[in-house]
Parts: sequence; C-alpha cells; structure tokens
Amino acid sequence: TPIAGQTPISQQLHQRLQEQVHSSPASDFMGFMAEYLNHHVQLDLEALRHGHPQLRHLSTALVTACRALHSEIDFTLAGLETLARVFDPPASPRSPAREQGLLTSDPD
Repeated sequence: TPIAGQTPISQQLHQRLQEQVHSSPASDFMGFMAEYLNHHVQLDLEALRHGHPQLRHLSTALVTACRALHSEIDFTLAGLETLARVFDPPASPRSPAREQGLLTSDPD
C-alpha cells in the first residue's frame, strides 16, 4: 500500500524492502531503512532542494543500523573465539617449533 507523500522511487524501495527475508540483524537493518523511507526521505529530499548537500536523516539511520550490526558482529566473534578455544587441539609439548628450539640450544 502506497504511503501518502512518498515519491514513486521511495515507494518502490519500501516495497522491495518489505519483500526481503527477515533474519534478526537483517530485519533490524531493514526496519531502520523502512523507517527512513517512510518518514525521513522526504525531509532529506527537501533539504537537497534547498541546497543542503548532506542527507542528515539517512546518515542518522545508517549510523544507528551500523551500531546494531557492529554489536551483532562483536557477539558473533566472541562466540567464534570461544568455539576455537574449545575445539583447537592443545599444543603438543613436542611440537616442531619446540623441537627446533631444543636443537638450536644443544651445545653439541
């Protein structure tokens, strides 16, 4: 359903956004972009028409969305690091690097 006051391009972008598959971080990002397209794209277009080169509302939406994605990445990396520590084999006391060290320190 078209939203009053939206340009045809923003209506089309909003429609495509709604068609996307919604996983947790992706749906959060899509939500921020849908909010921008629904409520703020017109304000940015007006600002552009009046000579303001920044897309202030888009920038704000992207910063907010990126913060959420960054948090998700941090959480995922922490989990992967934990898994790596759990599943990495323990260092062997006779590893090749240790063997090298023993050979070079041998006085013979």
